[in-house]
Amino acid sequence: MSRKRKSGATPLDEVERTLYSSFCNAANSLSQLYTQAMNHQKVAFQAGERHGMEKLYQWILKQHEDGSRVTAADIVTHIENCINYGGDATSMSPRVQHQLPQTITNSSTPAPLGSLGPLTHLVISRNSHNLTG
Repeated sequence: MSRKRKSGATPLDEVERTLYSSFCNAANSLSQLYTQAMNHQKVAFQAGERHGMEKLYQWILKQHEDGSRVTAADIVTHIENCINYGGDATSMSPRVQHQLPQTITNSSTPAPLGSLGPLTHLVISRNSHNLTG
């Protein structure tokens, strides 16, 4: 008669294999969840970016319909007001917005949160150069 072969695996080895398999499954699920979250974040960011560009485009069209010529400085000021006040700055005309005090300094002190600070100057200078050059 044939003799039964003894398995080399002990019950502890079997438990370790099961635990390792469960860990791998959990790690793979977590990795998939992370990938999905990153993809969703990218899509949401792009949707927000598109929404912001559409709002800016509508604002520029409205300014043209009202007979105003929109400059790069007007656009930067409008964007800065939207960032600082958390919404649409359409209640202010571009000329009034342009007359608001601007705090552009050349110090190493960081600008307040939501303020474009020195970036405003760089964008205006760069756009003005491109428009005239």
